[in-house]
Amino acid sequence: MRSRVSHSEELVELTHAKRRDTQIRALRMMGIEYKLRPNGTPAVLCSHIEKVFGGIQSEKPATPTPHWEPNWAALNEITPRAPRKKK
Repeated sequence: MRSRVSHSEELVELTHAKRRDTQIRALRMMGIEYKLRPNGTPAVLCSHIEKVFGGIQSEKPATPTPHWEPNWAALNEITPRAPRKKK
């Protein structure tokens, strides 16, 4: 299993750009994280690309948001207060 885009052809295919600066701009616009190699070319993790494009589901399922409702019965238990006395 590859851990990064290693071939320049794959990066060209992903970004539709051949120049490094244009590739970097395209990666930024797509929200894809990258690191620059010592020679200035961008290195991108395949797993990150798949995550951005929705190809990999998260390892653990998201916990559902608990559903709650107010305790409507408590409204019936409220007794009216006596009016305040003016000073």
